[in-house]
Amino acid sequence: MGGSLSRPTHVAFPAGTLWRSRADGSERSQLSYGPAPVGLPRWSPDGSRIAFIERPRGRPWRVRIVPADGGEARAATPDERSQTDASWSPDGKTLA
Repeated sequence: MGGSLSRPTHVAFPAGTLWRSRADGSERSQLSYGPAPVGLPRWSPDGSRIAFIERPRGRPWRVRIVPADGGEARAATPDERSQTDASWSPDGKTLA
C-alpha cells in the first residue's frame, strides 16, 4: 500500500516547504520548515517515509528523508556532492 495514493505531497510556493495531506486536502501537515527550498518528494514503497531534495543556500542539492507522519528530516548520505531525484528500491531499504 503506497502512501502516495492516500496522502499526496506538495511543495508550497513561494516558501519551498514540503507538505503532506489527504487527497481531499484535509489533514495537512508541514514536513519541512526552510529556509532551504525543497522539491521532488518521493514516497517509500511502504508509505512510512518521504525522500526529497533540499538546497541550503550556497550548497548543492541534497537528498533528505523525513517520516511520513512528520519529524526531523535526515540526510540520506553524508556526501556533499549534488544529489537529485531519489528513487526507492522496491523493498524500500535503499535509495538510488
